[in-house]
Amino acid sequence: AKHIEQVMGKATVAEAAKRFDIPGKVICAKLAEYLPGVVDELMPGGKVPKNQASVLLHALSLLKK
Repeated sequence: AKHIEQVMGKATVAEAAKRFDIPGKVICAKLAEYLPGVVDELMPGGKVPKNQASVLLHALSLLKK
């Protein structure tokens, strides 16, 4: 979770915390928990798909689950 805050920046985490009414530490913890799985889903086999649109569509489909 510490790395999430470093990457996103404290201001971004604070903004997200305010917007979603969730403590920043919780946001960072949840991102740290779920982000690896999202990356795995978007980059099968560890490779970025050549069709960037397919990445976006797949990401949106994951949000619907």
